[in-house]
Amino acid sequence: ALTAGVQKRNVRLANMSGALRPGTLRRALQSEQRRFLALVGRFRPDALGLDQRRKLEAATVRFRPEVLLQDHKRKLDALTVRFRPEALVQDQMRKSQLFQVLARRLSEAGQRQTQGWRKQVAGLERLHETLSYKSTLARGYAVVRGDGDVVTTKKAAQDAASLEIEFADGRMQVGGKPSPRKASGNPPEQGTLF
Repeated sequence: ALTAGVQKRNVRLANMSGALRPGTLRRALQSEQRRFLALVGRFRPDALGLDQRRKLEAATVRFRPEVLLQDHKRKLDALTVRFRPEALVQDQMRKSQLFQVLARRLSEAGQRQTQGWRKQVAGLERLHETLSYKSTLARGYAVVRGDGDVVTTKKAAQDAASLEIEFADGRMQVGGKPSPRKASGNPPEQGTLF
């Protein structure tokens, strides 16, 4: 067991010594030097200013008026390529046709509503004619007036100085002439302005 441990240490030492050979060390050292020089080159003050100057110049180019104008012109040109007047004309024609259809439907609805109202008015007019006192006279009834007022009771007919009967074809006087209407009370007095 003791010899096995010693042998393992010898193998490990041999592996380490192989990594420490002069050629291997030189290559590793040169690689590290190159990496270090690349890093040092990035952090030089003049190199830092150069990068920032390049970024600033690129940014100022983008914000110059002529560049902005060209950018807007390019965007406008892209929009005008998509702009088609015939599409607007077609859209206008489609909307015009839709408007005409809606206007016609609205007109027809208004006419139907007006016809309905006319029928209702005609029906009400017929009902009014049927229920009017002239229609009642035509059916054989009569209107009796006493002293110019309609008489509806026997007592009012007896108290009237004269009676008038109205039939469908005219009026007829019964008894004496109708008495003149009585004036209503005393006339109002006119006040003074003073």
